[in-house]
Amino acid sequence: MASPRILLNVQTNDVEGARAVSEAHPGRIVVGVPMKGFADVATAATVVRGMHKAGVLISAGLGDGAADQWERAHGLAVETRPFHLNQVFPAAGYSRGALRAVGAETIVNALVRPGDAPGRVVIGTGIHSEKLRPHPLPVELAVALLKDIGVDSVKFFPMSGLTRLDDYAALVDAAAPAGFMVEATGGLTPENLGAVLRVSIGGGAQRIMPHLYSSVKVPGTDLLDPERVAAAVGVIEAAEAAS
Repeated sequence: MASPRILLNVQTNDVEGARAVSEAHPGRIVVGVPMKGFADVATAATVVRGMHKAGVLISAGLGDGAADQWERAHGLAVETRPFHLNQVFPAAGYSRGALRAVGAETIVNALVRPGDAPGRVVIGTGIHSEKLRPHPLPVELAVALLKDIGVDSVKFFPMSGLTRLDDYAALVDAAAPAGFMVEATGGLTPENLGAVLRVSIGGGAQRIMPHLYSSVKVPGTDLLDPERVAAAVGVIEAAEAAS
């Protein structure tokens, strides 16, 4: 079996900082640009285009899984055709279809939340469905529904550090055989990343993209800390070497 491909998703609107970590770790870094922090799509698109010119892989985002940002994130992705789009579960198929219609090969994920036990997830992550009482479904059904609509990446949020590691492991077990990329996020740090990667690789995932946000930034700022990013990349490289 081929070694897994592991990317690192970080977050900043600072073009120069994004360029620096991308150049320091070629082909490894994906930079999230969340719509939640922008007044409109046009302003966010200007930032994304600047990063594209700098050779940065972009992940168009919602911002803390905010369901009310799904349409703006969709619009940003269609306008700029980034490497990756974070999307709520109900809109993931819609976004994938729209992006393919304009010739974009953007990876689109679908957000699921932890359910009431490992092996069960909440797919009601949209602007209306999240307001209802959660109805967890078997993770195998969630994966099958995504396959039906052509989406092949699933984002698990919140991990709450390693609190939900068993839930994430059950997701990996269901998603990996279907060829899905798995994306864990929420409270991840260079210090706990190794455990997430071991579960991901151990579950057979071939495409893995953990999201590390505040833990790799200069505290209190939107600026990436190159040393913290390098520490996370070191954990990834060690996990790849051991696989």
